[in-house]
Amino acid sequence: MKDLGFFTPNEVSEKLKSMGKSHDCDKYRISGCEPFLGEASTQHLASIIKSMPSSNFIIESNGLKLGYNPALIGHLVGLKNAQIRIAVKADNPETFERVTGAIGSYQHYQLRAVKELRAKGISVSVAYMEEFVNPALLGLGSNEDFDTEGLRYYQGTKARLSDRGILNRTAKAIKPVFRPQQVKPKEGVEQPVFWIDKGDIT
Repeated sequence: MKDLGFFTPNEVSEKLKSMGKSHDCDKYRISGCEPFLGEASTQHLASIIKSMPSSNFIIESNGLKLGYNPALIGHLVGLKNAQIRIAVKADNPETFERVTGAIGSYQHYQLRAVKELRAKGISVSVAYMEEFVNPALLGLGSNEDFDTEGLRYYQGTKARLSDRGILNRTAKAIKPVFRPQQVKPKEGVEQPVFWIDKGDIT
């Protein structure tokens, strides 16, 4: 029976190197799912990055676990080829709870993560949605390089936000970020579907 366990850090790094070589790329973005879930996942990710010192990484996170347990940040110290990008969801607990559905008091873990990462000398950037965040209220300093993120109104996102009273149900939902590329069919030949990344999913 095939082993259904996780890939080892070495297996992941070899796959990334192969993909990078195929596309003449040495920069990688880890996004689409929270990478810091605890001790094991943080060590796993750090091992991959350490094994690829000539490559650069952007690691996107909500920062909650890093803020809740700053000891995890110790695994990231010394990684000069990685930047952590924290996506801040709100500038106060009430809005945080309405936007994310999580307990409002958890909002401070995002801000704590940024401060702890800075204190450990780790490169960190902050991204925020203009609809819900005033960066001046975050207390992260005036010299911080902030990135803005657009809110994409998928049907599910629209329904959740409207149920929480922060979005009108008439707001227009956009098409999914991933959509099939149109391929001209050849008679008698089944065509594969290729997916094109059209941008960030928020």
